[in-house]
Amino acid sequence: MLPQSPPHVSFVPQAAPMPEVTWLKDGLPLPKRIVTSTTEGLAQLLIPVASNSDSGLYTVRLRSLQGKEATHNFRLKVAAYPLAPGPICLQENVPGTVTAEWEPSPDEAGDMPLYYTVLTRSSGHGPWREVASRVHTNRFTLLGVLPGHEYYFRVVAKNELGASDPSDTSQPWCLPRQQARGTAKAPGPREPNLSQKPWFLVGLRPHLLPQGCECCMSCAVRGWPRPQVTWFKDDQSLEGNPAVYSTNVLGVCSLVIPSVTPEDSGQYKVVAENTLGQAVSTTTLIVTGKGATLAVCLPPGALACLSAPG
Repeated sequence: MLPQSPPHVSFVPQAAPMPEVTWLKDGLPLPKRIVTSTTEGLAQLLIPVASNSDSGLYTVRLRSLQGKEATHNFRLKVAAYPLAPGPICLQENVPGTVTAEWEPSPDEAGDMPLYYTVLTRSSGHGPWREVASRVHTNRFTLLGVLPGHEYYFRVVAKNELGASDPSDTSQPWCLPRQQARGTAKAPGPREPNLSQKPWFLVGLRPHLLPQGCECCMSCAVRGWPRPQVTWFKDDQSLEGNPAVYSTNVLGVCSLVIPSVTPEDSGQYKVVAENTLGQAVSTTTLIVTGKGATLAVCLPPGALACLSAPG
C-alpha cells in the first residue's frame, strides 16, 4: 500500500545551541533539486517530485560548535507500478495446448519483486477471464484448447503497489476445425503409432519458486492403450493428497500445487503405464523462503518529506 503521509525520521536533540546540519545521499552531497532547511530546531529534507533515482541511503549529520558529531542513517526507496510486459508470442508445442511467451517487463530486473497474471477471452470484445496468477516466468501453457475457438491473450505485470498496463495479442489463436465427412481428403489414422508403450513427448522441467506461489508441473505422454498416469514425490504416491491436484487432458498431464511451501521441495516424478510397459519423467522443485526488506516506498511524483529535529 502507498503511505498516506510523507515519512519522517526523527531523534531528540542533545546539543545547544543549534548544531550545524549536513545531509548526504549515498555518502555524497545531495542533488541540487532536493531542498533542505533548518528552522526553529527542525531540520527538513524535501524532495518535490520523487523519482527512482532518489532511492538510496540518506545521512543527516549534526556537528556542534565544540566539534562533536552525531549521525543518523535511513534508507529511502522510491517504487512505482511496473512497466508493461513486451509482445506476446503464441505457439503450439503440444497438441491441444497453446503456449504464450512474452518479453519481460523492464522492471523485472529491479529491486521490487514482480509476477505476471495471464488472462484470455474468446472474442475481440468479450470479457477477460483470469487463467493464471502469480506467474514468475515469462511463459504460460493453456490446456484443453478446442478446435474452431478463438483465444485472445493478455499479460499484466504486478508488484506490491499494483498492476502495469496490459500487453495483448494482436491476433487470436485458433485451431482449424476437423475436416467434415465426405470431403475428398482421405482420413488419416486416428491414433498414430498404435499399440506402443508409453513415451514422453515433453518431459518434466525443474522449478525454482518462492514460497506461496502456484506450481504447475506439466508433461505430454503418448502411448496406446492410453497410459495410466501416477504422480510421486520422493517416491511416495500423491494419490489422494488434498494439497495437490492433477489433470490429464488428451495426454497433457499436469500436477498443480496451489501454494508451495519449503516442505514441497523435493524430487517429483510421473509414471505412465499401459499393458506394453511404462515411462518415467523426473524433476526437482526447490521452494525458497520469503525475504524481508526495510524500505520506504513512494510512487514517482510523490512528495517525500524527511524531518529530523535538530
